[in-house]
Amino acid sequence: GVLFVGAHAWARALAKSIQDAGFRVVLIDTNWQNIVAGQLEGLDMHHGDALSEEVMEECEFDGIGRLLAVTSNNEVNSLAALRFPEVFGRAAVYQLPFGSKNVIENLQQKPSHLRGRFLFGAQTTYRYLLEQWQNGAEVKATSLTQKFTYQDWQNMYGDRAIPLFLVTERHELSIFTAEDPPLPRSGQTIISLVLTNGVIADNGSDL
Repeated sequence: GVLFVGAHAWARALAKSIQDAGFRVVLIDTNWQNIVAGQLEGLDMHHGDALSEEVMEECEFDGIGRLLAVTSNNEVNSLAALRFPEVFGRAAVYQLPFGSKNVIENLQQKPSHLRGRFLFGAQTTYRYLLEQWQNGAEVKATSLTQKFTYQDWQNMYGDRAIPLFLVTERHELSIFTAEDPPLPRSGQTIISLVLTNGVIADNGSDL
């Protein structure tokens, strides 16, 4: 399962897609509006500061093995990525990129032992994903088969989709990262952010 730090609208959509695939998700946020919205959507919500001792003591981590820090604050994401390796291990802690389009620049900004693994792609900052969401992007799950392969999926969506997660044949969850994305194959399900109209926008300069 997955623990989300940050429960804004697109984070909840990502969490719901994982939950619908059969995995446990928990979301932590300090904003009561986000908490109530998540509860209405059937998600397991926890109100609090992810960096506080109370969360470490009160939050049930049974069935949870990954952390995704997806708040709008890069510093909070980085601090969460420093805090939770003691719970999940360093390889299971992820955060959004800091803002550079260039993955090498992103990697050089902070060494790996001081940050989480970068989620999704080099340009998938909070602001970038928020813009896609506001422009009508949706989270979609697509089953890959011998008749509809990953190459077919890429041909269908092209620049209109960002791969996020992969559910394997053994019902294991893989997460796409900027550094080491999984290679989808037949029998697996790819969960992606798809812009229904137009092309996924380039975020231009550093955000």
